[in-house]
Amino acid sequence: MEPAVRVNRNSLREYVGKNVRFVGKVVRCSYPVAILDAPDGGQVQVQMSDGASYGSTFVEVIGEVNQDLSIREFTFNNFGDDFDLANYNEMVALASNQFRELFA
Repeated sequence: MEPAVRVNRNSLREYVGKNVRFVGKVVRCSYPVAILDAPDGGQVQVQMSDGASYGSTFVEVIGEVNQDLSIREFTFNNFGDDFDLANYNEMVALASNQFRELFA
């Protein structure tokens, strides 16, 4: 599997067909689809992997960005119930701009 870039909702269009890491707050989860609040606002639809069952309020989804900017999940990580999406969004901005080489 190719490396997965950390993204927010606004950067998804740059990674269609590519692997990404996306962290969000679970709004609705009804297999096979989950809706996550994005760290930069709005929502992202996730096509959950077989047998996926999120165990926390915040999750990291690793998957491929579809043409419609949804994410086809390969795997996920529970990030707990107390996670600061605003801080995470700032980290994504730094990782994709000023400090890109540190996150490559």
